Amino acid sequence: APLGWDVNDSEPIARACVALMSDWFPATTGEMVHVDGGYHAIGA
Repeated sequence: APLGWDVNDSEPIARACVALMSDWFPATTGEMVHVDGGYHAIGA
């Protein structure tokens, strides 16, 4: 993966979930957020 994604590290996913459930993104609805270190961007 472009950013050296560690599939055994769940912290980036947990941080993204906490951020999306917080007041930091009050108007975000129906968004798909890829938390995979950019792996989806290379067409995998």
